[in-house]
Amino acid sequence: MISSWLHQRANLNHRWLQNEYSIFLYRLASGGVLTKEWANRLNEWKNRHDELVFFVENSELALSPKQLLNVYPLSELHEQHREWLEPLIHEYYCSRSGIRNKIKQLKEKISEVDRILITFQVGISQPEAGKEMYQLCLKLSEMISVLPKEIQI
Repeated sequence: MISSWLHQRANLNHRWLQNEYSIFLYRLASGGVLTKEWANRLNEWKNRHDELVFFVENSELALSPKQLLNVYPLSELHEQHREWLEPLIHEYYCSRSGIRNKIKQLKEKISEVDRILITFQVGISQPEAGKEMYQLCLKLSEMISVLPKEIQI
């Protein structure tokens, strides 16, 4: 699960959000005129929104050390022990890492970008909205980047 999550993270955050979408938003925030082509580009957010939310929501399980119970030698544990150990390991990880709070903050940031996108759709204050959306996407990318890159014990 961690490898597919890392691949999705690289695709969403590094490839798309940092290297494509944020560069586009920077140009828009720097005084670019919102043409039909740029409006379509702006809507990439809508196209990637569900994928981004899915990624964020799966972060807790993807990074949980409870997965290690499926790997030898821990996979050899008797079911009776796994039954209580798995939730214990997961809850300890959640409390120690603060992952649920991080996920909540990421979802809030996504909602803020959604709100700004609406101002573009109704044509309100494009330069200011462009700058704000650019800053929000940079912050979102930074928040994703600080998530662990491996299961932490």
